[in-house]
Amino acid sequence: MPQTLSRKWQESLGPDWKEIHEKWINRLGNLTLTGYNSEMRNAPFKDKKECEHGFSTSHLHLNAWISKQEKWGPEEIEERTHAMTEEAAREIWPLPKTSFEPEARQFDEFTLDGDETALTGRMLAKYSYGDEEIEASS
Repeated sequence: MPQTLSRKWQESLGPDWKEIHEKWINRLGNLTLTGYNSEMRNAPFKDKKECEHGFSTSHLHLNAWISKQEKWGPEEIEERTHAMTEEAAREIWPLPKTSFEPEARQFDEFTLDGDETALTGRMLAKYSYGDEEIEASS
């Protein structure tokens, strides 16, 4: 979606084209690279896709997804934004791999048999009644 919309772009986006343009123009999914931006300018999406140096013939990985689209609007921009952020998280900034495992938390155990049991200031995690262990919900 270009910075300035031509009449054909406005028609393709529909009657709410001003709001759509304002909301989606600077989203990550609408940004791409081309060495032919001055030639493409405000051309309709189909023309940008199919022209001599358009998205369909681009060798940039960044444009591969765009080249498969039939139209360009909020749904496509949102889907591409999601795909790009997922790829960045997975490929560019992956979570570190580690073998660290935290120690299992050890809980104090008390019985209610003795008079010395002081539970003030403690939180109940679970209790046993007969042969059954029951997790405490509150």
